[in-house]
Order: sequence, then C-alpha cells, then structure tokens
Amino acid sequence: MRNGAEYATTAQLQTEATIVERARSTGAAALTRPALEQVKVELQATGFGADQQAAVAQILASGRRGDVLIGPAGAGKSRTVGALAQVWEQQIGGRVLGVATSQAATQVLIEDGLTALNTTRFLHRFEPDKQGRVRDRLCPEDLVVVDEAGMSATDDLDRISAIVAAAGAKLLYTGDHEQLAAVGAGGMFELLVRDAGAVELTEIHRFTHAWERAASVRLRVGDPDVLAVY
Repeated sequence: MRNGAEYATTAQLQTEATIVERARSTGAAALTRPALEQVKVELQATGFGADQQAAVAQILASGRRGDVLIGPAGAGKSRTVGALAQVWEQQIGGRVLGVATSQAATQVLIEDGLTALNTTRFLHRFEPDKQGRVRDRLCPEDLVVVDEAGMSATDDLDRISAIVAAAGAKLLYTGDHEQLAAVGAGGMFELLVRDAGAVELTEIHRFTHAWERAASVRLRVGDPDVLAVY
C-alpha cells in the first residue's frame, strides 16, 4: 500500500503532466501568414528587435493552447507582451488578460497597457463560487498572460490553465526559468520550457553599456567570477 507521500508525489506528477499536455494542445486562435508579415513590418518600423518580432509572430501563428516566452532581464519581455496584446486585440478580437502572483506585479502589467488581475482575483472571477456561479467567462478568442510564471505555484497554474482550456482560449506563460522559483510547490515553469518548448528573447536592450549586458547574462547563469566585473 502506498503511503501519503507516494500519493502526493503521484498526484503532483499527474498535475504537471496535465499542465504540459494543455500547453501542447492545438486549436487556439491564430493569424494567417499575410497578416503576420504585416505585423512584423509594423513592429520593425516601431523599433522592435528581430528576436522580439519573431517572438510575437511565432506566438500569434502557433495555434497552441499554451505558449511560453522566456528571456533574461532586460530582453524586453514586457514590451514584447504589450505589442502582442495590442495585435491580439486588434487582429483576433479577443481580450488579453494579464495575471501575476502579487498586486505589485499586477500593477506593472497594467502600466504596460494590459488589463490585469493578481492570481487570487483571477481565480475568484473565473472559477465557480460555492453555489456554482461564475462571475466571468473566457471566450475562445481570449489570451491570458501569466507574467513571471516561475513565481507561480503549480496548483495555481493548474487552476488557471484548466479555466483557459475549458474556454478554448490561449495561455501564454512568460518569465525567466533561470530566476528564483515559486515559494510553494513550483518548478512548473522550468518543466514547461523543457517539455513544451519556448519562444526565447536573446538580445539585451535595457542596459546602456555593453559590459552591463554581458555581465547580466553571466550573472543569470550563476557565474561567480562576474562579481569582480561589478
């Protein structure tokens, strides 16, 4: 007979597998190639880097229920998501809702131009209450963006992805799998990157000096020798 720990481990593994399976599934709203080419032209004209243009286009074209966007600090993830949200709402016609673990992070999403809720408020709004009533429902054309998904507990990601999957909508996980993970049962974001694949931003835009860009990349991967540079 299995003990409680074994059951818990089995349940956790099943939850993780389910989240990955939802991300891999297809059938989400997507743009056609002519529309994508126009989007890339417009992004280039407004100063977006080649990797940012490619990331937006790939997410818009994938048709997957769950995409993953990763990149180091300073790579412009927030700006990229902001551009994606604008195109999504204009071209696909659905809502774009940002979700973050804390209210402070939620406020950053709002400042980036997204309609955003913290995780607790999102679940309260879209999950049934004790009487089975749902305050709001997603549509198939909607896009939900989980910002800094590496900070989200696996249970929260499971609940969010279940809501999105039931609606036939699309979910985008963003963050940096090299950064600090969730306080609760986590590691899901890194697993998504590994098992579901990810769109990656590689060019550092934030820093003024070249040495800062190179140093930040070394710091991200845990190179202790970079401390001397700082």
